[in-house]
Amino acid sequence: MNSIGVVLLGVPIVLAIALVGGELSWRRVVHRLLGRMAADARFAAPSIGRFHTEQLAQLPRPVQRYFAFALSPAQPIVVAAHAKSQGEFRLRLGGGWHAFTAVQHFSTSPRAFVWDAEINVAPLVNVKVADRYLHGEGGINARAVSVVPVVNEHGTPELAAGELLRYLAEAVMMPTALLPSSGVQWSPVDDDSARVTMTDQGTTVSAVFHFGPRGEIDRVSALRYRGVGETAVLTPWVGRFGDYRSAQGMMVPMYAEVAWIVGGGVMSYFRGRTTNIAFELAA
Repeated sequence: MNSIGVVLLGVPIVLAIALVGGELSWRRVVHRLLGRMAADARFAAPSIGRFHTEQLAQLPRPVQRYFAFALSPAQPIVVAAHAKSQGEFRLRLGGGWHAFTAVQHFSTSPRAFVWDAEINVAPLVNVKVADRYLHGEGGINARAVSVVPVVNEHGTPELAAGELLRYLAEAVMMPTALLPSSGVQWSPVDDDSARVTMTDQGTTVSAVFHFGPRGEIDRVSALRYRGVGETAVLTPWVGRFGDYRSAQGMMVPMYAEVAWIVGGGVMSYFRGRTTNIAFELAA
């Protein structure tokens, strides 16, 4: 075999080694994030308690209907949740849709999440994404084919607010996290909506939840920071939920679609379905 043939034969081997090494490196990144979340939870006060209807007495009427719909009597408080999902994601507004799979881990005490996703952007090309809110800090890491850095952002007040707002909106996946006993405040808006406010580690966010005919949360709207070049701009943001199903005594949505409102137009960038969810419940 001539020297060119040897080189060409070696290229796939080198690429394969690089990809395996990149994947192992990426898994270490995710494991470190999950380790931080687990360590924070170990030092938190143990979550003990159950839902009781007496907790609803002072809440706005649509919020009372929601908890009557979402929670079973004496429902244990959610300590953590682990969800698998799949769907489509846009890497830029107006761009094409790309298939993704993800695993998301939540903690409610302290409030935290890690979204570990893989987005297929082309045949044999994917982008690994770790979106997170940990110890009061927001952040996002992304690598193409597990190797090439695409995004590495963390530590700004805007990111903390954006990721805490994501946590608040996704609390519909673990309804006890929206109880007043979990540290959120509800205020009335009208017969079909209410505002919820959450403060964590010095960051305060709020959103309006809109309720459907059964009492379910079918939409959330808020102002959320969006990256525009080097600037973070407060932009109208909306999430829609559907296909509620029972999971360990709670009604949770299995479908979600998320969008920015830009120039009066609805620019969806995420639509996904939860394929499996499991909860860790308080004693």
